[in-house]
Formats: sequence, C-alpha cells, structure tokens
Amino acid sequence: MTDSLRLACLDAEAPPLFSLWTPENGRRGYEPGVAEALGAELGRPVEWVRVPWVDMIPAVQRGDADAVL
Repeated sequence: MTDSLRLACLDAEAPPLFSLWTPENGRRGYEPGVAEALGAELGRPVEWVRVPWVDMIPAVQRGDADAVL
C-alpha cells in the first residue's frame, strides 16, 4: 500500500457536475470532492490514476490503483 489513496478515474472529460479536469488544477467537481473527503478521513492524500474506461477495474486488479471512482 502506498501513502496516497490511488483512485482510478476516467481519462476523458465527464460532465462538470461530476468531474472537470484541467492541467493547472487537476480534478474538480462532485466525485473529486467525495474523494478528497474520503482521503481526509483516511489520512491519505488522493492521487488520481487516469485510465481508459475499460482499464479501470484491471488497474485495481494489477495494483496500479486502490479503488475506482
């Protein structure tokens, strides 16, 4: 296990309500807010692992991410 909470997320834009990604600010929106709250509760910073949709579960199975969000 790493120090950070590695969450697999879609490598494409989602509706802004759920997630908006910019190189300057990273992910913002509902899902990132939930992830940050979860990370804070666990005492672990969130690290986003951007993967294609079909690779989200396999990323966790390989150990590249801790969970899918």
